[in-house]
Amino acid sequence: EHCPKLDYVLLIMMGNAIFLLASAVMQIKAAAVISITIALLLYPVLSLVGILRWRQGSKEAAVFALAWSFLVVGLVVQAMRDLGYVDHNFFNYYWPPFASYTEMVVIMAAMGMKVRRLRRQKDDAEFKYTEQLERSKTELEGLVVERTRDLIQEKSKAELEARTDSLTGTRNRRSFFAETKKILSQPSVAHQSY
Repeated sequence: EHCPKLDYVLLIMMGNAIFLLASAVMQIKAAAVISITIALLLYPVLSLVGILRWRQGSKEAAVFALAWSFLVVGLVVQAMRDLGYVDHNFFNYYWPPFASYTEMVVIMAAMGMKVRRLRRQKDDAEFKYTEQLERSKTELEGLVVERTRDLIQEKSKAELEARTDSLTGTRNRRSFFAETKKILSQPSVAHQSY
């Protein structure tokens, strides 16, 4: 997402790893040496990618870059030892496997940091979404109350217009009969009329 062109470097590294495996299985020593050399030249690029992503704001990339750099230094020391440029000793013999193990553990820690950050972002998004839903609900309830009040007023106005003559403002015939029926249906009025 942030370094798309560097994805090609990763693809080349994966292809090179497959080539190295095939060379080792078929015991083609010259091809294996070339593949290892290519890998050693490309490994520092991943440290640079990690540093670049760290500068773009990814904390876990800094952890990755540190661990990967530790591994790269170990592999360079091993290559220098194997080529005879560095004396063979306890330190440079065990550094590559220790660096590889450390790199694996630190990358798992970086992944944990990333998962924790993503979980925090998800929780924040859910909170904002819930908060927005509550605001929308309150606004909608307010609109419903306001519209209901308007409808009641319009209904009362329409009923008044239906009961009165628009020219004179007096009650019309329908209103007169409805009111009379209502009065006559009351028990005290009905009892007095007998």
